[in-house]
Amino acid sequence: MVVRVRRESVKRSVKPRLINWLEKGSIHFCGLITYLKNTCLEKDSIVNCDETWCRVKGKGCYKKKYICCLVNKLSKVVIYCYEDGSRGRDALKHILGDSQVKALRSDGYNVYMYLDDHMVDIEHLCCMAHARANFKYALERGDDKDAAFILELIGELYKQECEYEEGKLSAEQIKLCRNNLKTKDIIIKLRSKLDALLSENHPPRGELMEKALSYMNTFWFQLFAYLNEGSYSINNSIAERFIRP
Repeated sequence: MVVRVRRESVKRSVKPRLINWLEKGSIHFCGLITYLKNTCLEKDSIVNCDETWCRVKGKGCYKKKYICCLVNKLSKVVIYCYEDGSRGRDALKHILGDSQVKALRSDGYNVYMYLDDHMVDIEHLCCMAHARANFKYALERGDDKDAAFILELIGELYKQECEYEEGKLSAEQIKLCRNNLKTKDIIIKLRSKLDALLSENHPPRGELMEKALSYMNTFWFQLFAYLNEGSYSINNSIAERFIRP
């Protein structure tokens, strides 16, 4: 009996002690998270964003929730935000707070692109890889020959980006190269083809091609905003890589 009483007293003392450790530790973790988030969203930063869904158990059942990923490549910081599993505008506003980042790169999800006047001074960029994937599906699954032409033009833009990276050009040099006559010629061809395909007289297209054209047309300026700065990337692959696991 004596031994059993001692064991129970040990069990009773361990639980409060563990809770105290967790409470004290959480104070340090909260401070660390705040520091990392502020570093990620520091003024004039370039931030890549992406989100993915996850299964969360609550009240005896699983629900579809979302987790957001913010990446600051220059500061080498990646932050994952849950925000009660929401992917709505209010959740993103809460994550970004009063930050004054320079640019926000994402896919074409409207919440990122249209934040009312909350981020009016922040440049929004869309992912070229996302646009390319849409046309790739239209070619592979819909056998749309016009998709092949557009993919060839996008491929030329990516080829140029590889040359800049291999040449280890500075941001200033990259900006000059991105705005040369060769690049402008590619973009003019791309815009002309897009306008022709979207014209009222053009024959009907498949659903996948319609989706690809709509995405590129809707986010045209955001897709090519990467030309404005040599420090911008052409796609959002860095955020997608970090959120994939």
